Amino acid sequence: SLLQTTGDTVTIRVDVTNTGARDGDEVIQLYVRDEEASVARPVLELCGFQRVHLAAGECRTVAFRLSTEQLSYVDIDYRRVVEPGSMRLFVGRSAVDLALSAEVALVGPTVELVDRRDYLTVSTVD
Repeated sequence: SLLQTTGDTVTIRVDVTNTGARDGDEVIQLYVRDEEASVARPVLELCGFQRVHLAAGECRTVAFRLSTEQLSYVDIDYRRVVEPGSMRLFVGRSAVDLALSAEVALVGPTVELVDRRDYLTVSTVD
């Protein structure tokens, strides 16, 4: 998937199924890793999470809406920027149990964020 550095969003959807015999809750977590940043970045950065209640045998879809602004960071010149490059998205139950991953490419110029609007990842459950 290609995202514009100048302001774009991507929606990540994952189906969650309770394969057990009892009702329960699960916390689905979205992480990101910047594969090409110009400065040192965290190996994994938590970008969103959603608690889901599931009846026994029930399947629900969790969707996360991630903005390119949320992929910004402070560069070597102390400016908050969105840089082009490769990002890997991970979804799972915890940072050590990431069952799904996908790569997105940020394309376009490096953008300095002077007026940031998106801080939190919006999530929904269907």
